Amino acid sequence: LKRAALGASPSVAVTPQMTAAQQADLEMLRNATGNFDKQYARKQVAAHEAAKTLLSDYSAVAPAGPLRDFASRTVSVVSGHLEQARKLPQ
Repeated sequence: LKRAALGASPSVAVTPQMTAAQQADLEMLRNATGNFDKQYARKQVAAHEAAKTLLSDYSAVAPAGPLRDFASRTVSVVSGHLEQARKLPQ
């Protein structure tokens, strides 16, 4: 992603930071008690669904270039991860 962002015109700075929602999810998991595995599995499914939607939507409307190429290539990887996440016990 960083390489694609730098190759975009204009280039895009990638600053890897968690969103407020991601921070909240992390805190929820840190404080999880006996049902950590189920909560983790649900969060993985939700995160992969969101990533797949974001990548699919972006690859459909973005102008040609390295970021669209990245999104187009990565959506299949995320789709595979999503299918695996859905198999986790929930």
